[in-house]
Amino acid sequence: MRPTIVVLIAMAIALIVFGGVAYAQEHQPPKTVLYKVERELQTGRLGSYCWFAPSSAGQCVDVAELRYPAVDSVRAGSTLHVRILKPQRPEEFSISAYRKIDEGGFPAGRTRRLGTSLRRVVEDGQTVAWDVFFRVNEPGRHYYLDAFGVWEGAGDASWNLHVKTRG
Repeated sequence: MRPTIVVLIAMAIALIVFGGVAYAQEHQPPKTVLYKVERELQTGRLGSYCWFAPSSAGQCVDVAELRYPAVDSVRAGSTLHVRILKPQRPEEFSISAYRKIDEGGFPAGRTRRLGTSLRRVVEDGQTVAWDVFFRVNEPGRHYYLDAFGVWEGAGDASWNLHVKTRG
């Protein structure tokens, strides 16, 4: 009888620990990855967000210092896409581009909202992620990208990405 109780307690603890990890990962902003065709360029750097769990008040985080990833070089006119690793379709998703950043790492100058199109990523008949396609057309310029998404019932989040075009 004693070994059975020990096994049951160990199983209960494992369920709590591993269930908590899965729950915590589900209730935070999704990871984003920038691609050119099928080549992964960089992981988006999570910025400010407000994210909610169904049974809690949620969490809002404001980033005091923006950090853009190291630059990746792509050909002018390239079509890139941000893969959002969340099966739920975002209500909104936008990408804004800046030419430069200031000494504090914040975007400087005028912004331009890039045209985007959204497509689901399906594996084994299930939606597993969403791809947001956009183009970087101007040769020889930096694109400091701010991506922003909103999900019904979950929250909103922003990510920073960085590419430079070549002729």
